[in-house]
Amino acid sequence: MKGPLVSGKIPSIAKHTQGEVVKFVSSAITELTTAAGIDVIVEGRSETVDYIASPARFSLVMDDASVIGARRAAQRVAGEFGKRGGGEEGDVQKVLEEIVKDLK
Repeated sequence: MKGPLVSGKIPSIAKHTQGEVVKFVSSAITELTTAAGIDVIVEGRSETVDYIASPARFSLVMDDASVIGARRAAQRVAGEFGKRGGGEEGDVQKVLEEIVKDLK
């Protein structure tokens, strides 16, 4: 799901489904907090969670947003490393370098 083929289409799909997601999550939060007395934390992009009513709201912020891109790049490299079966002892560096080259 996080490959370039799928992730590139997520914004256009999200544009059409975001309202339904917000309605569903808002309803579930209301039910959980009032009926079950459970505290709920919703994680997601601000473009979505800003529209979800919550009595306790906070935002996580980062001083250096480039960390997000580095994390995503590391996830892609690790995923590809797993698909390729890893590397034999001593070959790990070589395999990782090939993966990075292939992902460029």
